[in-house]
Amino acid sequence: MKKSFPWSWSEVVLTVALSALLIGVMISDKTPSWLRALAGALVFVGPFVPVLALLPWHFVAKRQGLISRSQIPCVLLMDDDGLLVDRGGKRLHYAWSRVARVRWARNDNWTESKMLEDAAGLFDERGREFERIPESARGFAMLMEAFTARKIPVEIVLVSAPAILD
Repeated sequence: MKKSFPWSWSEVVLTVALSALLIGVMISDKTPSWLRALAGALVFVGPFVPVLALLPWHFVAKRQGLISRSQIPCVLLMDDDGLLVDRGGKRLHYAWSRVARVRWARNDNWTESKMLEDAAGLFDERGREFERIPESARGFAMLMEAFTARKIPVEIVLVSAPAILD
């Protein structure tokens, strides 16, 4: 089987051309000092550009419903009155009547993010989110079944989350 080069020829040509241009700008005496400084800054800042570009993507994914991974375990307990969320000793109780709808945000990428995880956001009748429950919580599957049994609408939202920031 023939092995091919891991990059396309156009990427290699573009990289060589940009490198030659940067070297030419840096060593030429006729180049203005501001252009030389700009080329030097580009060399130093270049490796950080992908991370800086992906940072807004991370916060957009959180705004769309994903939740930051936590080391504190989350346990869900359900009864006829409502839902009890226990996060490391902090217990919150919500009546079933308070939950008007649920938005289940799921990561749609083929890679799993180490910083963000799928979550279910609970909304009241005014459309305000009052709780976000991670999918890793113990009892999450039973909670989704309870929403279905009580005819609370569950909206599944596919969210794209960056994995390169991990």
